[in-house]
Amino acid sequence: AVGCGSDVGCGSRVGGCGSGVGCQNGPLGRLCNLLRKGTRRTDVLYGLRWTSLNESLQVTEDLQAFTGTTPPLGDDLDVFDRFATENDFLGGEIGYETEWLYRRWSLNLLSKVAIGNTRQRVDINGETRIDNGAPLTGGLLTQRFVHPGDDGIPGNEDDFVVGNIGSYERDEFSMIPELGLTMGYNLTQRLKLTAGYTLIYWSNVVRPGDQIDIDVNTALLPQNGGTDPNDVVEGDHPRFEFRQTDLWAQFLSLGAEYTW
Repeated sequence: AVGCGSDVGCGSRVGGCGSGVGCQNGPLGRLCNLLRKGTRRTDVLYGLRWTSLNESLQVTEDLQAFTGTTPPLGDDLDVFDRFATENDFLGGEIGYETEWLYRRWSLNLLSKVAIGNTRQRVDINGETRIDNGAPLTGGLLTQRFVHPGDDGIPGNEDDFVVGNIGSYERDEFSMIPELGLTMGYNLTQRLKLTAGYTLIYWSNVVRPGDQIDIDVNTALLPQNGGTDPNDVVEGDHPRFEFRQTDLWAQFLSLGAEYTW
């Protein structure tokens, strides 16, 4: 065998690459002896990390109105609700990567953690169309109404908004630890096959399904013919509140490397 197919120079015990002394008997001992063979190298990693997660959830309904409704409706009722979230992380990262080589085999272990800020953004929108007419603001789970306040005059300082439609942003402290394991096998001196596993955790992110308030306010539904200010009060549902969670992500990878 040539190069990494031989015992010499590619991870054998020759040249001080580990004698295997000090390991116990049994399966773990054999694994210990194997890992003590070959060559090892550890690199320290540091720098900046930017990570982004964008998701959206949309609910669409195509309904037929009941006859005899008050006020009367058209035949077709199209409703949609959309919840979109964005998470942008920026922070510093530090970790290490260890590489083990023995004959044709290689093993890479990766461990690092990033600490920084996540910019959270939530966009909520919805509309209703009756008989393909002009779109009306609000669907079923997404609603908005500007209350004219106690004086009943729109545009004054005592106006307040009822509903959850809008765009919302804030910053939250986050951490992103990452663990990785990649095994490689050299078919030839130039061609290497790899298989790997990666685990990532991301704290304090917003996801679209968590931003839904299922407490529907029928007084705000566009198909009811308009909103009466006397039917809503400040703080009515649906209302928006940031609801954050943690994200776990796992990845499997298969690959081939060719060097020349």
